Amino acid sequence: MSYALSLEASKRRENVRSIAWVIAGSILLSLAAHIKIPLFFTPIPMVLQNAIAVALGATLGSRRGCAAVLLFLVYGSLGLPVFAGGHGGLSILLSPLSGGYLAGYAAAAFFTGLIREKLPSLLFPTILAGLG
Repeated sequence: MSYALSLEASKRRENVRSIAWVIAGSILLSLAAHIKIPLFFTPIPMVLQNAIAVALGATLGSRRGCAAVLLFLVYGSLGLPVFAGGHGGLSILLSPLSGGYLAGYAAAAFFTGLIREKLPSLLFPTILAGLG
């Protein structure tokens, strides 16, 4: 009986740890919005968020990395200033210029994590593929 309780407590701790990593990843991705480099040929600046989204997939795995990005998108849709340049709001997510780009963060995190899970020895090529 105590083994079953111990196993249940262990699973609960692992779930709490996973949730904490997802929240931490979403906060890191949100903070990265404030580091931007404007580009003369497009209205969308280069931001550190691209690399962070891919790194979340590579380090947290496909599910947790994607969950962290989706949580970040929820923050932004609620109006928090987590998108490039400190912007937020549902209008940014629905914009034809940046909406698809932001949704691509979730895809990049998921697929980078998936490749990392299937081919764990290829971390660097996986990250390069996610950024590409």
